[in-house]
Amino acid sequence: MTFARAIQQYRDGGRAQRLENKLDRVLDDCESLLSELDESEGGSSGLSAKERRTMIISNRLGKTGFTRSELEAEVSDVAAHSGQASEPTIEDYLKRVVDRKGFVEHPNNPDVWMQPEAAESLAPEGVPTVCWRNVDYLDRAERVRRIKIALGRKAATSGTGRTRATSTKIREDILDEKVSRASTLELMNEVALEDGYSFDDSGQAATICVDVADGITDGYLAEDIIDYAQSDTGLVTGPTETTVSDFAEPATPDSVDSQMDALEAARTDGGRPRDMTPQERDQ
Repeated sequence: MTFARAIQQYRDGGRAQRLENKLDRVLDDCESLLSELDESEGGSSGLSAKERRTMIISNRLGKTGFTRSELEAEVSDVAAHSGQASEPTIEDYLKRVVDRKGFVEHPNNPDVWMQPEAAESLAPEGVPTVCWRNVDYLDRAERVRRIKIALGRKAATSGTGRTRATSTKIREDILDEKVSRASTLELMNEVALEDGYSFDDSGQAATICVDVADGITDGYLAEDIIDYAQSDTGLVTGPTETTVSDFAEPATPDSVDSQMDALEAARTDGGRPRDMTPQERDQ
């Protein structure tokens, strides 16, 4: 075993070679870091140790994408005091690196991160970005829009053009239980500011009521709901109704079509041009 290990070390260049490789990598990190600092207006002043580590990790990872295992290896090498970085440390740097590089998660593999354009091309047809992305990485406005679109789709395919969803249903089905109950209620109140959505806290559970047939006036939102309604699956599964009257009008092909026609009218009246992409709209 000793002889075999000696042969392997000879082939790999031994301890000296490993040290040289390590120094080369450190020099590369330093050069990259200095280059970025030179380009920044503020220079090195104001950068914390964590921000500098984030820059180094970001520069080591691929320009087009990276996997979680690659990130974990770099975080452990750069930011861990010894050995493997802890899960909280990895999650902290993951969010920092993703934000710095402007990457999003792969729509079909949560352990892969890539450029938004590439991810969009792989996403399920008709599903808006905020509906396939991980809730953890959506900001407040994106979470509000996710709720609007998901419930709008449910209402548009209900036959009545209306639906209801309790805070529990929204938190579990739409927000994947990644938002606290208190934060869910805050998001629901913001959703209710949109035409076609209202907040009802008169019953045992706080509820969002949706009316896509007569209420929605935002053309951008209407088009997202139309596209999502024509996709194969939605975030909200099972019944969402909370009153007996919501069961009175069963869905039929004609009634669903009428809801889509109403949304199409909202899209047109709302002024959304069809040659405008979601990315251009958000700019």
